[in-house]
Amino acid sequence: MFSIYILLLSSKAGWIGLIFIYAVFIVDLIRNSKYLIATTIVGVLVGLFLFLNVYYAPLYAQRIPKAEVIENAINEKDKDNKVVTTSTDGTGSRIFVWKASFEVIKENLILGVGTGDSRDKLMEKYLEKNMKTEYEFGLNSHNQFLNTTVSIGIIGLIVLMLCFWMPFYQGWKQKELLLMGFVVIVSMNLLFESMFERQSGVIFYVFLNTILCSTFVPIKSN
Repeated sequence: MFSIYILLLSSKAGWIGLIFIYAVFIVDLIRNSKYLIATTIVGVLVGLFLFLNVYYAPLYAQRIPKAEVIENAINEKDKDNKVVTTSTDGTGSRIFVWKASFEVIKENLILGVGTGDSRDKLMEKYLEKNMKTEYEFGLNSHNQFLNTTVSIGIIGLIVLMLCFWMPFYQGWKQKELLLMGFVVIVSMNLLFESMFERQSGVIFYVFLNTILCSTFVPIKSN
């Protein structure tokens, strides 16, 4: 039910996280075949659900990235060698805003443009590069690591990465798969969304990270 719910959300980052979870399960099954039959049945049902949605639900199938769109966005040219500067496809738009974000970062590498000016600078870059769709929708970097670097530079990026490395390292030391998995899955989502630009994203990570760390990481008393 959890897997089907994630598939219904049509979130690409959610799908990647689901693949990661299944990969961990498969590795665990190799070591312990106790639940092999049950997991195989669930896998077949989830696979059938995905197959039917891809082929019989057009709106669902549109969420799957298309190789041609990705190639056009990376090369900024289509198959007829015409210049492409914008995209109405979600994946294509993300590639364009990532490239624009990198350009802003190069111009303000150390300290960034400031937390209040990141959106304005990105909008200026979109206009400069004729990214009409991205400008009209006012898109941010759609990558928290890029968005943070745009706002507060490489120093801010280092601090953000430490916020993930420290709990992951503690989870590794204590061999706590749940804590490590939480950090990895959130990090995956941050590659495709600027989650921490909203209060709900910040509270989600801080609350669960605090609960997991206080549960699994031993605290030395006096």
